[in-house]
Amino acid sequence: MNERGEREETIVETALRLPPKERAEYLDKTLPNESQLRRRVLQAIESANADSPMRQATLHLGCSPPLHFGHQWTSQRETGRSGRSI
Repeated sequence: MNERGEREETIVETALRLPPKERAEYLDKTLPNESQLRRRVLQAIESANADSPMRQATLHLGCSPPLHFGHQWTSQRETGRSGRSI
């Protein structure tokens, strides 16, 4: 892997270790004027999240995976009316 690819991989790995709320600030500091690299990093993060164990488990169980809007997780379907989740 070349130096550019190693840098991109390091940035992605570091961002994935951060809580989601802190990732944008990290990328702002790390990639202030690198929009193309930032776009690739965000795509890699999204891809890693799509392959996460939680997403795979929900798909395996036939449930709709949660959607992430901003910093809140939102279910795609209603849970039981008792207030308990399934």
